[in-house]
Amino acid sequence: MARRLCLNPRGMGEWRDVDRGVGTGRRWGLLFAAVAVLAACSGAADGSSGGSSVRPAAGGTGSGPVAAGPGEGLFVAAGESPLRPSEPQVARARLVRVELGQLLGPEGPADRGSVTFNLFPDATVTGVIEHVETSGDSVSWSGRLDGVELGTFSMVHTAGVFMAHVASPRGVYEVTVVDGDRYRVVQIDQTKFPGGRD
Repeated sequence: MARRLCLNPRGMGEWRDVDRGVGTGRRWGLLFAAVAVLAACSGAADGSSGGSSVRPAAGGTGSGPVAAGPGEGLFVAAGESPLRPSEPQVARARLVRVELGQLLGPEGPADRGSVTFNLFPDATVTGVIEHVETSGDSVSWSGRLDGVELGTFSMVHTAGVFMAHVASPRGVYEVTVVDGDRYRVVQIDQTKFPGGRD
């Protein structure tokens, strides 16, 4: 059976591995914990309470921003990214810029709709936003992948930095910052982790 990492919909930062616990889930759990700490510090610094707001995605008639629909990819190609000997778990990688205007607008973060993850030319999926959490200047989104069984995604934007995790039986992908406005999309080869399939 292929191993799958899935976001626990009851809370950001709590990951479960459908088969066995491995490093990627723990690493993302720590990453989301760090985001929460940054958000709390940000709230304290600007005089706000630092509390968070958690809500399900709004219905189709709300007045908040709507994520861009299918076909309008979130990523714009920004070059190739070489694989590094120190990261055998990376199957492939590319550099991108993130079209944050699809998620963040003058009225606030998108709280409904869908977003197209054009991860690689042969790996594009549509995410349906189901859950949004805000804390200070930090926003996180999570939901399901349309038409993909067991497919989930999560995204975080905090302190001007974006990160994302997209997972399904078709593959596991991560998006992390490289420098400035450039990000790196990687496909994770889970067979390279302890307990992974050969």
